[in-house]
Amino acid sequence: RDVPEVAIAILSATFAHLQALVGQVEALKAQTAAQRVAEFLLDLATCTQGKCEVVLPYDKALIAGRLGMKPESLSRAFAKLRDHGVSIRQNMAEIADLERLQEYALADPAEAWSRDR
Repeated sequence: RDVPEVAIAILSATFAHLQALVGQVEALKAQTAAQRVAEFLLDLATCTQGKCEVVLPYDKALIAGRLGMKPESLSRAFAKLRDHGVSIRQNMAEIADLERLQEYALADPAEAWSRDR
């Protein structure tokens, strides 16, 4: 039987997944490691402004892999984020100012590259 609704739903879900993957690849290529980590932390945040604590859902090796970097690169990115109000303690990230971190995460990558060096 032809069930166009099912076919459309499958195509729609596949397209949404493809869009998400394209976005991840673009982020990997267009953002610095510290910007990718900042965006990851912001995605985990349940607060919308000001100070926020975020529980890191996996160990740092898994987070690094998810963000397309090695664990040592993740550690360097965490160190760079200290300048943007982020401190890491075991499985917790404390963000001093969500808006400030968001501004950094969304900054032009060319500007972020020059600031990160």
